[in-house]
Amino acid sequence: MEEKTALILPEYIKLNSFERKKHRIYLDDEKFAFADTEISLSHISDLKFGLKMMQFHLFSLGRKYSFSVKSLEKEIELVFKSYFGLGNNYFDTLYHQILDAVWDRVADRLLAEKIQELKSEKGLSVGNCVIRTAGITIYQQSFFSEKAAFISWQDLTYKKNYNRLSVYSKTNSQIWTNLFFTENWNVEFLMHILDWLYEQNGLAELKTDKTDQ
Repeated sequence: MEEKTALILPEYIKLNSFERKKHRIYLDDEKFAFADTEISLSHISDLKFGLKMMQFHLFSLGRKYSFSVKSLEKEIELVFKSYFGLGNNYFDTLYHQILDAVWDRVADRLLAEKIQELKSEKGLSVGNCVIRTAGITIYQQSFFSEKAAFISWQDLTYKKNYNRLSVYSKTNSQIWTNLFFTENWNVEFLMHILDWLYEQNGLAELKTDKTDQ
């Protein structure tokens, strides 16, 4: 059995380079708690996380680490800011410890749930995209209207960058979108689903499911 990342016992952490450790965090196999909010791990429905560089014009201010989970009723948002390199090791270690510990305990369940959403009539929504068994529909908002552009699985290509997942049409350069890890819920799961579809024969499974319906 694969060993899970160690639990985070009750402890106090700091959120930026210049404050003391005063924010209580707790994680075990049943629940995740920060400050006054507690969420059962079995109730977590969505994740978003990532690292973003902080800048003022051309000057680097430091790093911003974001990690958020939510259920139907509650949300926990953690934001760590490391200014001018002060505390980089502390925040990098803390961020990955929390991320790995939560991911190890909820990712398999959530990925299976997201795949089932994809197969449903409603589809799986991630950012401005709706993913269904035939492909991805991208909704692009303008001042006066909303346009929908469909990309079939055969026409779709994607690329993971350090801060976003980019989705493109192979045949129409006007159809594309960026999904940012720190701004859009469940981008990491969409990336895993795309890898499953194209690298692990998931497309064949989708076709089989459609045939059986």
